[in-house]
Amino acid sequence: MIHVGRDAVDTAGIAKLHGLSPDKARRVRPWAQTGHPDKITSGGRGKGQPDLWDFAQAQAYADRRPIPDLPPSVPLGSPGNPGDLFDRNECAAFAGIETKTWTDYKVAGSVEICGRLFWPRRVVEYFKAEREERAQAHRPGGRPPGRTESKPRAEVARQIRELVDAGETNVAKIAERVGVVYSTAARHVKAIRQAQD
Repeated sequence: MIHVGRDAVDTAGIAKLHGLSPDKARRVRPWAQTGHPDKITSGGRGKGQPDLWDFAQAQAYADRRPIPDLPPSVPLGSPGNPGDLFDRNECAAFAGIETKTWTDYKVAGSVEICGRLFWPRRVVEYFKAEREERAQAHRPGGRPPGRTESKPRAEVARQIRELVDAGETNVAKIAERVGVVYSTAARHVKAIRQAQD
């Protein structure tokens, strides 16, 4: 996460802060030395995924000054600055999808910093909310999530048996009167008739 108003720096930038050439920096690795501030990116390195550090913290370390604290981190989904930036691993975890899936979606609104893509909090939270809304709107048949049966099965069976015992033979009418789908009524009627045979 990169807090709004903060700058980030990669290994090349850290090399400059220490007055080192890129080659010497790779050998010395100041970013891996004891006391150096932690990186602000998540996950391991990879193509298009360089490690980044907070610039002010890295500069303070290079200057041998006390390292300033970062602002408090506010996770995605909690009230925070809409301009805070999150990398693809953080975005995917919040959206509940694989990191590769997040990358494949090519979510608009990204910002490139030191060769790594980040998305503002407002974009990530909007993406998740819209995705969940679409999932609900296009949900196939069946009960909505969290919805229990509107009528206990034992009650359905009892009402259908009463109608059959009263002489009703039309399954569609039975389903309508009991308030169940046709297939449920047909299944119960068939079981009742088999038991009577």
